[in-house]
Amino acid sequence: MAVVTMPAQTAQRLKDEILKLSQSVEVKMFLAKDVVQLIGFSEKEIAGFGGETGDAVILAVRDLEALKLAIPQSAGDRLNYIPIVNEKAKAKLDPFYQA
Repeated sequence: MAVVTMPAQTAQRLKDEILKLSQSVEVKMFLAKDVVQLIGFSEKEIAGFGGETGDAVILAVRDLEALKLAIPQSAGDRLNYIPIVNEKAKAKLDPFYQA
């Protein structure tokens, strides 16, 4: 399972890839603010996303390998998403999480 975050503009840019991924593996996507107080992106991260901004979006996927194959973490010099690695954050954000 995997849980990643990205700005809303990035999620919009990747919508076709996310839709295609959702046809082969269970995917849940939602605004981070629906679950937690705040996830923000640093200026460096925003630059990594090619200047894309907006509310933080969470993409939770049951199969990490399927996510990596369908949407790489970065393409060229542009980020597509940032993995959530903190276990407490995963437990709060990932609807598939099992401790």
